[in-house]
Amino acid sequence: MQKRNANVPLKNGNSILNDCNIKNKGGKRKIGNNSHNSLPDDKVRKLNFENRFKHEFSENFLAKWGVKFSDDFYDFYYFTQQNPESDIDAVGLAFTGPYDVLTGKIKKETELTKVELYMHGRFYYDLPEIITLLYSKDDDGFHIGYFRDAPDDVPQILVSNHSKKNGDLSICGDNIFAAVYGYSKKLLSKETRLTKSINLFIKHLELFAKDHGYSLAATSQKIKERNKKVKAICLNKIGLVIPVDKNGVGYRELPCSEKELKKLLQKITNAENDDLKNEAFDELQEIITLVQFANDECDYGMGYELGVNLFSHGDESLNRIILHLLPLAYRLMGYELYSDILEKHLIDRKKDVSRSIITNV
Repeated sequence: MQKRNANVPLKNGNSILNDCNIKNKGGKRKIGNNSHNSLPDDKVRKLNFENRFKHEFSENFLAKWGVKFSDDFYDFYYFTQQNPESDIDAVGLAFTGPYDVLTGKIKKETELTKVELYMHGRFYYDLPEIITLLYSKDDDGFHIGYFRDAPDDVPQILVSNHSKKNGDLSICGDNIFAAVYGYSKKLLSKETRLTKSINLFIKHLELFAKDHGYSLAATSQKIKERNKKVKAICLNKIGLVIPVDKNGVGYRELPCSEKELKKLLQKITNAENDDLKNEAFDELQEIITLVQFANDECDYGMGYELGVNLFSHGDESLNRIILHLLPLAYRLMGYELYSDILEKHLIDRKKDVSRSIITNV
């Protein structure tokens, strides 16, 4: 195989990727015929339901954000606007991210760039794959967002994170109703003062979800299908789907286990003096050297995995190494948007800060 220098800039978004015959994942969803006779009643109701928010905003999101949101995005917002009992304030949540276009905090015709829009609502451990949607007003860093393995994916998997704890992600459903339902049920088990309002919210959510064909299960067939595609189990707990060609080119394993890497990163974080920290950094540099070899041979997934692990570990001293590794990995895989988001995030990455700071722009 002809080797390439990973430090050579790309001529265009996918030039190196195409040389290695690795194709980006994605594609359009297939639309079935117009016959509803074989569908259950809840599916028929769903097809007959027209969400005015989707009608008004879907083209704008496609133009400004470059994403085609699935129906649950619009339907959940419609649900929360029906009556006081279905307001997400009842369970201590608030909208952020793209939802603030619907709330009016961000103007529909904003002049913000795509990357600036994706920064809105972003938390410390939010990878570029995450589109933050909801956060807890209790200031515990809990938030929910879509997770897209590739920038052209239609959002279908929801994850949550407690940014004040660690970088662990938890898959919480394949639609927003399921994610909020799971959160609300857990809240109900520990919050006694607001039992009545939480129960009312859950009841309304259950009825709406049933009437519109949304499963409230935390695990679904979509999630199981994604799990089968995971190539690398990372410190973020949900793993990575990495594009490879038919010959397996695109990914090679790290020379250490997840447990061993975590131990090494903890040595860096907990080093009592500079000598011990530098010794641990030297060990990490050996792995980085192997990543450079892998990049030369089109196995970009190795740098992707290492970069995500460093990001999920979260030590601020690793940010400059992440900046060296991960944006390049994204670009080599053709994920230019993710590279741009990460570079913007790392410029001012701070713990315990939600970037829900954009108002009326």
